[in-house]
Amino acid sequence: MTDDPDAGAGGAEPEPPGEAAPVPADGTPGPVRPLEILGRGFDLNVAAAGQTRRIGLVVGLQTLAAIGPYVAIFLAVGSHFGMDVLVGDAPVAPGTAPLEPGTVALTNLVLYLGLLCVAALAVDCQLLAVHLIASRATNRPFELRPALEITRMRFWRLLRANVIIGVITFVPRWLLEHWVAPVGVSSQAQFIAVTVIGIILSLPFAYVASWILLGPVGARESVRRSWRLARARLSLALVISVINVLFQTVALFAIGAGLDVLVRIADVLNLGHATGLALFLPLGAIAAVGLIAAGSLIPTIATLSAAPQVVAFLRMTGVTNGLRVLDDPDNPFATPRTEPIVSRGMKIVLVIEAVLTGLALPDIL
Repeated sequence: MTDDPDAGAGGAEPEPPGEAAPVPADGTPGPVRPLEILGRGFDLNVAAAGQTRRIGLVVGLQTLAAIGPYVAIFLAVGSHFGMDVLVGDAPVAPGTAPLEPGTVALTNLVLYLGLLCVAALAVDCQLLAVHLIASRATNRPFELRPALEITRMRFWRLLRANVIIGVITFVPRWLLEHWVAPVGVSSQAQFIAVTVIGIILSLPFAYVASWILLGPVGARESVRRSWRLARARLSLALVISVINVLFQTVALFAIGAGLDVLVRIADVLNLGHATGLALFLPLGAIAAVGLIAAGSLIPTIATLSAAPQVVAFLRMTGVTNGLRVLDDPDNPFATPRTEPIVSRGMKIVLVIEAVLTGLALPDIL
């Protein structure tokens, strides 16, 4: 989804040397308290609010471009069968031709590609949030396109780190959650227990994104160094993990509440029985607004979650090498590269989505 300028031949990126960004020689953290990283993180979020909103609008529009094709197919299917059929409120009318297996396969592929784009945007936003907060904390200017260039240089590192974290935590998470909620979360007590499990398992990885962007180190090294910092001050790592899980949970509730509002609006407009343009235009507009709003929430949550992590990281290590990777002291008059807002990989996927949607819609309509 995102180009990786640091990758070597064959797409494999060598891990940087271990001494690229050393932890302080005495191994002791600086004077920083849990409440301090929360307060300072909040101040930095307030200072960066304008830039966060602009990034949110960009990400929201990209989310619309990624998921919009599947929504168009969904609305076309609703026009073909009726929205009541899609939500299970009515049986399929006799004589209505079912969708061809090839059309169903195209629809599923469009959905998977759209979700892949959204996942890539989430990784980009996590790194952008660290860059934005660190720039504010160190009084460095923040510009979106240079920040995107650095972010995309580190994209594959963070993605590999997330895979490593997933592999490490999969078995203990599955065992603990299966023990707490063997048939799924069905009570508040089970929800709280599962949330606590997530917080505890994420403790060693509290500083992975900061090490990758600000270090800058590779995926495996970022996991090792994050564990070292977390052990040095478990209280700080606990605060960072709680904030991460808290805002992710709030985001899920916010998206659920937003979907409920949009469904109620569609119900008031009696769109369940509409067909043709009477269905496409109003429901398409509602869906577009919902997708942009949901997408704009991604960088907002990422910035809120990243602030305590970045504050603690900077106070404990003082490492900011990653913010200077575009500086060229030997050529101060060098023309900076203009990074596109939409990466080349995502453009290719969006074009593929558009083509597949164009193939699927005539068979549905």
